[in-house]
Amino acid sequence: MFLQTESIMNYVEHLKEESLAVEMIELKYNAREKQISIESYGSPDIVPAEDYYENVLDHLEFTYLSWLAPFIQKMRRGITVTIQVERDGSFNVDDIKVNINMEIGKGVYDVLAAVYRPYQSLSQFHKFVESVEFKGYKNKLVNIIFTININAKEFAMVLQKGKPNAKMAENWASITDIAEEKSMKQYGLNAKVPVVNGKMVWEVRKEKMKKLFKVAAE
Repeated sequence: MFLQTESIMNYVEHLKEESLAVEMIELKYNAREKQISIESYGSPDIVPAEDYYENVLDHLEFTYLSWLAPFIQKMRRGITVTIQVERDGSFNVDDIKVNINMEIGKGVYDVLAAVYRPYQSLSQFHKFVESVEFKGYKNKLVNIIFTININAKEFAMVLQKGKPNAKMAENWASITDIAEEKSMKQYGLNAKVPVVNGKMVWEVRKEKMKKLFKVAAE
């Protein structure tokens, strides 16, 4: 589960060799495979400032060690972190997007029981949650994706000292029950539910509708 510091150093060295001026870095934890990937997006063949890659390395190591690794260990679910990189190689730590993907396996028949512990753990960070997306397929709820927007320093403090919020977890469970019931009545479900003050608001959700049609051959 834990990424070695040497691996991060090797990755940044590769960026340096390619002279990639990074604009965004994405870190993904695959809970099923227990793997972490790092992807960088930017302009190649550009030589940044002298200490640019040292800044990228310092911020990448600090991000992973100070809050991402402990958060992965706490949630044990798929996590994607998207960070904007400044021109000097430092990270914009005030506006970091984090997605937590709770997959509902084929053998799971009690969804609320399956999400009980993850909801309890994540409720500690309810103030950062912006929205939740429910995805259903073949009359079954298959994914629950939380989108949170964080300030790294504040998030790290909540990670260390915060406590689960039972009321928020209860609200999330009640909305999940509604989403599961809806997914059972239709082939596919894609509903994005806004979160206000930590609570899901089902009534103002957005839904995507999709239907396939067979066409006659010419």
